[in-house]
Amino acid sequence: AVHCYAVVYMRSDPHLNLFMSYLSLFTFFMVVLVCSENLVMMLVGWEGIGVCSYLLIGYWSHRLSAVKSAQKAILVNRVSDGLLLWGILWVWWHTGCLEYDLILLSEAPYLSTFLSLSILIGAMGKSAQILFHVWLADAMEGPTPVSALIHAATLVTAGVYVMVRLSIFYDDLIIVVGALTAFMAGIFGYFQNDLKRVIAFSTCSQLGYMMVSVGLGEFGADASMCHLMTHASFKAALFLAAGVIIMSSGGTQQMARYGGLSASHCSLFCFLTLLVGCICLMGFPETSGFYSKETIINLSYVFFNPLADYAHTLLIIAAFITCSYTVKLFIQSFFYDFSGYDYSVAPASPNTSVLIATAFTILLFDVMLKIWVGTNLLSGILFFIPWGVKTLPAGLMLAGFFTATAAVSSKQFGIMRFSATRWGFDQMYA
Repeated sequence: AVHCYAVVYMRSDPHLNLFMSYLSLFTFFMVVLVCSENLVMMLVGWEGIGVCSYLLIGYWSHRLSAVKSAQKAILVNRVSDGLLLWGILWVWWHTGCLEYDLILLSEAPYLSTFLSLSILIGAMGKSAQILFHVWLADAMEGPTPVSALIHAATLVTAGVYVMVRLSIFYDDLIIVVGALTAFMAGIFGYFQNDLKRVIAFSTCSQLGYMMVSVGLGEFGADASMCHLMTHASFKAALFLAAGVIIMSSGGTQQMARYGGLSASHCSLFCFLTLLVGCICLMGFPETSGFYSKETIINLSYVFFNPLADYAHTLLIIAAFITCSYTVKLFIQSFFYDFSGYDYSVAPASPNTSVLIATAFTILLFDVMLKIWVGTNLLSGILFFIPWGVKTLPAGLMLAGFFTATAAVSSKQFGIMRFSATRWGFDQMYA
């Protein structure tokens, strides 16, 4: 779907063949990463997608911001990749093998705290967890198909995937890291005005959910993979719909510049795709995002670990914030009065390309399939959860919907201005 979309989105680019070759190479290394049965092939795919992401984020090399964003992405990932390589060498030293099955049969996960920490930090860098999240929002400088592929496919979920495959659980720290990431990224996303950055921080927040779930034992690992797959579909749909909105509004990404005219320039199909992606991200009942996210939240409630209770609270707050900024994004894109550039000289021309329609159709069918098939993953073991705990996220979703349109000015309140600057993490790394 992303490749079909990219052919249309980048059709005016003079180096389209180069871009599609980068995109195809990225997909190849993703397949290598997922299909590998040992840590060496996994590392080949891991480093391959890192290099391809550097090439794709900095594809528009005439833009200084794109070049700097690509450099930040690869430098942050070098730190975590170095520790991941150290962890792999540590595993090989103690077990004499690198196959997943043989490693899990050995005592490697329990040999050393440093081993677990090195694998965890390697996953934190690729999955944009707290302290390593600074590259993710800046990766939006690349073309929109790149954003869809990076955030929906294996790159940001590679860390979660490796944690699940290795089952090297350092439970307490994983839960803390994931919960703080989900809460922090939700706050950052609420105060962003750039359309793609809002969706990027929502990805970071959902990765926090997956990381918490990894720390909740083997049931949590199943729930994490379920949320990983459902999230990939609706997040790709969100990014592709965002790309159509950006194209139809003259290339601007500022949500304050959108409004009623965006609806006339976009097709109804784009409107419906963004709507379906938003309600799945919010966790609307009976959607794919609802089942996978509720499973993680409910598991954190019943898991026997004191830190899981605090994680449950942070995940509930993050769910409320997610609903709020998702509704805000949708309303600003289509329902506010238009406040952008003057389009009186340019007639509305919705994008009706066959390839874009094909890409959206594939993604919508994928989302719908995951809504009705295989979503009751762990419902059989969650029947004993109190009714109030089960219904609280749905209630918070409604609360987020009603508070989304509240007029908030970051010029009057110091805490809002502080959140809008992302707590100073970027300045710290600068």
